[in-house]
Amino acid sequence: MNEEPATIPDKLRERFPHLQPVNKPPSLMTVNGIGLTLYGKRDFDRETETYVKTRCIAFLYIPLFFIDAFRVADAGTQRWFFLGKESLSNFARSWNIAMACLLVIGGMAIGWGAHTSSPSYRARAELRRAAEALQAGEPIRAAGIYENLLSGPEAAAAGEGLKQALTAGLASEKSETVAAALRLVAHLPADILPDAFDRGVERAQSLRAANAEGALEILAAAALLQPTNASLTALRIDVLKEVLASQPDNMNRIVELALLYESTRQLDEAYALLRPHQSRLGDTEGARILGQHLLQEGRHDDAYGLLFPYVQSRLGRMRAAEAAYTNAVATISRGVLNDLRDGRAEPGFYTRYQAASEAEQERMVDEYIWRRTEADPRFQNVLNQLKVANQIVPVALDLGIVQLNRAQTLQDPAARNAELQAAEKTFLAIRNFAGDTDEYRLFLGQVYYWLGRADEGRKLFDELLASSNRGFPMLMALAGTLRMVGESAEARVLMEEAYANAPGEREKYGAAAFRALLSTDNDDEIAWLEKSDPQSLTVQISLNAARGKRALAQGDKRAAAEYLRKTIAGYESQPRTAAALNNCGLAYFNLYEATGNPDDHRRGMTLLEQAIELDPGDSILLQNTMFFLISRAVMDTVEDRILPEAIGSSAGLSPLSQLYNGDEERSRVFQKLRDSEAMKKALAYLDKALLLSPKNLALYTTAASLHASFRDLNELQKLRQKFQLAAPDISQSREEVLKAFSGAKDEEYLERLQVEVRNLEELARNPRVQEHPLTHDLVTLLLVGERLNTTVYGAVIDADEQIRLALAAYERHPTSMARGTLQNACYFKAAEELASQHPEFAALRERTRRVLGPETLFALMLDRGGPMAEIALRNANVQKGLALEKEIIQRHTAWSSSLQWALLRNTDAALAATVAERIRQNEAIRVSDELQYWLNPVNARSVLDLYWTKRILGDDAGAQEIYRTALRDGVPLPPL
Repeated sequence: MNEEPATIPDKLRERFPHLQPVNKPPSLMTVNGIGLTLYGKRDFDRETETYVKTRCIAFLYIPLFFIDAFRVADAGTQRWFFLGKESLSNFARSWNIAMACLLVIGGMAIGWGAHTSSPSYRARAELRRAAEALQAGEPIRAAGIYENLLSGPEAAAAGEGLKQALTAGLASEKSETVAAALRLVAHLPADILPDAFDRGVERAQSLRAANAEGALEILAAAALLQPTNASLTALRIDVLKEVLASQPDNMNRIVELALLYESTRQLDEAYALLRPHQSRLGDTEGARILGQHLLQEGRHDDAYGLLFPYVQSRLGRMRAAEAAYTNAVATISRGVLNDLRDGRAEPGFYTRYQAASEAEQERMVDEYIWRRTEADPRFQNVLNQLKVANQIVPVALDLGIVQLNRAQTLQDPAARNAELQAAEKTFLAIRNFAGDTDEYRLFLGQVYYWLGRADEGRKLFDELLASSNRGFPMLMALAGTLRMVGESAEARVLMEEAYANAPGEREKYGAAAFRALLSTDNDDEIAWLEKSDPQSLTVQISLNAARGKRALAQGDKRAAAEYLRKTIAGYESQPRTAAALNNCGLAYFNLYEATGNPDDHRRGMTLLEQAIELDPGDSILLQNTMFFLISRAVMDTVEDRILPEAIGSSAGLSPLSQLYNGDEERSRVFQKLRDSEAMKKALAYLDKALLLSPKNLALYTTAASLHASFRDLNELQKLRQKFQLAAPDISQSREEVLKAFSGAKDEEYLERLQVEVRNLEELARNPRVQEHPLTHDLVTLLLVGERLNTTVYGAVIDADEQIRLALAAYERHPTSMARGTLQNACYFKAAEELASQHPEFAALRERTRRVLGPETLFALMLDRGGPMAEIALRNANVQKGLALEKEIIQRHTAWSSSLQWALLRNTDAALAATVAERIRQNEAIRVSDELQYWLNPVNARSVLDLYWTKRILGDDAGAQEIYRTALRDGVPLPPL
């Protein structure tokens, strides 16, 4: 239906001639002041009581554009009668024109702003600014601008400009400009200016005569590009010497030169440089270098004065670096995980994920998160900061050792207690724990163990267990702490309790995996890993490692290598934590045993060192690394004289005896061993491990062997003192030895030895070994020794063949090792002959075969005399053995054993007296015998060595007590 057109009454038309009719009220609507509304009030007419309102578009009640106007009459609040449409006022029209102009101008401004703020426009503007800076002779400022543009729309032009700016910087007459250019190049892609290093060094050389300080600044910056360049380091040392010749008291340059000496292992030069300035070193790196050296020299007070300020000034930085690392890893990992959940990984990832098993899915997620985290510049930054900051930890441990040694020398109880408290504070500062929490008290108990106050530490641990009602978390935490201090047996008990009382399946799996770390042997480790979470990638990796070790022990090198390569691949996909690096390094060492590839050994060593960089206060890491550093030191000592495949990663020091035939040669060999960087580091790690794990019996055994080999009385005495203070638990070792005496371990030990025999037989057939005479003889002698050892557990061997092999090796290379092996073969043959001829001797031999080797058995017989001793002396092979013993005594005058005295006391009294006098005069021999007895008081050889030593010293009562104690403890020796 059509509406009728509106009309205006004549009276209104006459009064308002411009009024136009309207059919209906205009549309009005606003929301929060935004929309169409009526505005204003003009041209009021008293007679009709009407006026004009203007309709507009408003924003927040402010009119923007006026649309039209209406004459209205009020119909109530905010209500009107619309009489008709009026014309817009001049003001409204002007307003609309003004607003239109503003919109046009605003639009143009926005457009211009968008143009000038676009990446391309801004990049071009920055390029102009960089060009102006370069033109003004400011190449470094220009290079900084160009560098910021490398990833933008003008990257190509920025790259060219950057090259020009850096080239100009490197050509500058100002050394600081050249150095700044090199520092910029150091974190840029290598192809930006490939010859920057050479240009920098050349520029430094040209400035050297006139500005040596400037040249040093340039060379230091150049070192950022090639930090391992030996020629550059030598040049820096030369220039520093020139500077110090004219400025002998310049401490900054003195310390800088000392650091370069340290980096090139010119340690004596570093110490000589720093000593005259000892009082002025403050908290510099020079204080650390000289302080640690003085500690090694036993000058504890001087070392304390240097190390204390160095440590105190850096502990705060270490705390900050640890916090930054933890926070950064958590932040980055969360972000990566969110990306993964939101579907922002590559599409193929999700396809593979859906098809994977649960364990494989876990591995994929872990790998993805770690790969992205490791590639993140924020992670690399905090990781580098943490590595630098963590360098304070071993120095702090050194300071604590100094404080402990100082305390032990103080006579005043109050002063000694104060020094011990200072050591306690130093150790506690290594960890950032809040006081009066379980975590803090747990670490405090650990520190008490370090301080030799194990009883206080144990009391604190017992209180923690009681207060937690022996809860699962505390059992786990305390077991971990006890493991770190060397109380493995007690840790094992607690971990099994945690496993039995775990509140859930997840906790039970975790306890089983931790218990595997405390395994008594390889089978025990595998058994506990198999009780762990079967879906866990970490458990699967550990199982591969354990099965690889078992395959090695069984002589299956092929299977071992396969398991170990899987282990390594697994660890390399994991985050690079200290534990992962350590475990991966150990897998590489086992792989080296399977393959003989020296690269595997080197890679393992690198990974263990990286693990210590991340956690230098971990006693387990220190111990692992120390053991393999010793094998590395042996390899370095033999160099090309013996092939590395004949050494192995756990051969100990025995191969070294193939390099000498008397005291003079031996001294050179062991001095070279001690001077090797690997051995120096091993001894330093051993000292720290003994501090951090004072209950670890294996550490004392290793230390006693090393210090006795070095004939180091001072270190042997210190070790004896540490052992007495720590009183490590020897019960587990004692039980193992007594169990072996019973015959219960015969099958296990024989299988292990036969695997080693097969490995050596295979090595002896190796063409490379056969073409290297000294190495082939070493392998042959090791093979003879292992075959002799198998007879202890029931194996039957051809004694004549062993003598033939040992004699041939001795004739080709008359070394100490060859002589000793030939001697053992002769004594073994003699024992076989006497056993076949004399039932009494056969019974004695059978009763003691697991306790006494043939040489020790003959020493005991000849010492006691009697008919059987006379029979033994008539045996040709006994006579050969004694002749070889006399040769050993003549060639090795610096060290003799009480066993030699027992062998000769009734057959060559004069030579026996010579041996006895050497032992009386050489305290290191006596301390060594005492330590070996303390370490294993049920080992028959240790018992007899100390028994005979006490008799030599005239302590017959003490000797008899040693012997009777062994008999009471179950050692199957002949009665006194």
